[in-house]
Amino acid sequence: MSKSRERAQGEANRAETETETETETDVSLTRDEIFEVLSNQRRRYAFHYLRRHEGDTVGVGELAEQIAAWESEKSRAQLTAAERKRVKTALHQFHFPKMDELRFIEYDTHRGEVRLSEEFSDVEIYLDIVPGLDVPWGFYYLGLSGVNVLLLAGVWAGIPLLSAVPWLSLAMFFVIVYAVSAAVHAYWNHTQTRFGVDEQPPGGETE
Repeated sequence: MSKSRERAQGEANRAETETETETETDVSLTRDEIFEVLSNQRRRYAFHYLRRHEGDTVGVGELAEQIAAWESEKSRAQLTAAERKRVKTALHQFHFPKMDELRFIEYDTHRGEVRLSEEFSDVEIYLDIVPGLDVPWGFYYLGLSGVNVLLLAGVWAGIPLLSAVPWLSLAMFFVIVYAVSAAVHAYWNHTQTRFGVDEQPPGGETE
């Protein structure tokens, strides 16, 4: 009797462990899967809007209207019925099912409501934006380092004007430049490239 009870308990523990393992595996996405979702502008806009309304259930019509406004660079009141319908149809038929399948969102097709999933409610996602002729931050820091090296080389070589600058003043200049650059970079990342922070979504047409 005791052996049967121990065997039953062991099977129950094993089943519980397997269930926990399956759950942990199911909610983890690869980087490629996350990129696949966010590679589309409408899905990025949807994720941004839901991130700003974290924990709230949003109507598909409301979300489609806001996405249409962002796309057309109009206010929601200026949108035409055709613009609203076009976005709403695309979200319902294609974008939301994909996001729901990958557990980005919880999509209730019967109620026409959507909310951010618990798995992604605490996920911070940043978008590296380099519009127009702007330089990526990595290249900016690389160029800044190159300028500093040239200045140091000029001081070491005894070039007039540069050689007259005290080493302490030169060091303070380098520290201030890097500190200001880091502060601007941190502010930019926090407000301009992070989903769910600013009123406007980060990024534009990158499809």
